[in-house]
Amino acid sequence: SSQFVQEQAPGVYLKSLRNMWLGVTAFNPIISALSLCVFSVADIAHKKETLLADMGGKVGDWMGAVGGVSIGHILQVWVCLDAFVVLSGAVLTAYVGVNGLMKRLAMDRILPQVLLQENWRGTNHIQLFSFFVVASSLVVFLNGETSVLSGVYGLSFLGLMLFLAVGLMMLKFKRPDIPREVHCPWWAVILGLVMVFLGIVGNVLAQIDALAYFVIYFSTVLGLAFVMLNTTTLLRLLLYVCESTFPNTEFLWLKESIKKNKAHPNIFFAKYPDLCLLNKAILYVRENEQTADLKVVHCLDPTATPEQSREISSRFQEGVALLDSMYPKLRVSLVLIEDDQQTGSDAGAFFNEDMIKLVSETLKTPMNMMFIACPSSCKLDAYGGVRIITH
Repeated sequence: SSQFVQEQAPGVYLKSLRNMWLGVTAFNPIISALSLCVFSVADIAHKKETLLADMGGKVGDWMGAVGGVSIGHILQVWVCLDAFVVLSGAVLTAYVGVNGLMKRLAMDRILPQVLLQENWRGTNHIQLFSFFVVASSLVVFLNGETSVLSGVYGLSFLGLMLFLAVGLMMLKFKRPDIPREVHCPWWAVILGLVMVFLGIVGNVLAQIDALAYFVIYFSTVLGLAFVMLNTTTLLRLLLYVCESTFPNTEFLWLKESIKKNKAHPNIFFAKYPDLCLLNKAILYVRENEQTADLKVVHCLDPTATPEQSREISSRFQEGVALLDSMYPKLRVSLVLIEDDQQTGSDAGAFFNEDMIKLVSETLKTPMNMMFIACPSSCKLDAYGGVRIITH
């Protein structure tokens, strides 16, 4: 369900989480208790890779046979077929999920831009083949050892849950004013964090070999992300080394690469000419983005009088000019959207999805390279991927 959350109607994903929780709460303890009724603990440990099929066979043998065929054999085949279908769906879902994830990370310049290339069918084939190579390499390195593979998957999933809990705590602490449809109390977040951490510790103690492979793959992906996030710095370092080693060479290709890497503009939507807020946005861009161009966009209130519009435009122009002079390595410019350019509905709508699309198309900047302060609406998905960077 999480792989298609953007295409779902409001409230569907929450219902999916509820149904999953109810299913896990019911089936997991029932299956565990049933396994203890059918096998001893020693047999369970010995048959852990085919436990459900063996349980079906054992229970079916107690029930007898139908038409000369053991019910146990029928149940074993049924469980195996069901497992095959479920795992096939899981693999397909993984490809769907990783395709969207890698595309978004590449758009945010955390992964290489080559992953955004599409074939004649509009498919990001490089992403899919890359994921296939990574997943297949893990199977090859482990010689198909399912127990270690499951350990690596378990650590990956629990690590994701740990980061989700930490991210939720950071949002509650750093962004308490962001409108939310669902509110989770602190005690529930901390309890979830502790339980997930205990699960990670248990998996590490049970599968110490899986930890080594998990660290290797995780470090590789983390290293790639580090290189992409610091491309400009690394290129400058390489240019310095090359110029120091070969002082008579221009290295124009390196200089062009640095210039091209910083040519992508970022956009910050400002509602008020607040110098403190604008300065926070600039500091964020300098610390986290590889750009030398920041455009401050303000949508003039169509209900304001001409005098009010001129006053706020003047304040924006003065503030942006001041900040542009304070940061010589970052070009800060102002873009004002007049009321006749408004594409929204209500007269008082300063900021809406249509206006974001208009700015994105006009300034040729993807929506994920646009930033806003804390919005007033809970429908954050309506902003098309615009990032929230300040209080």
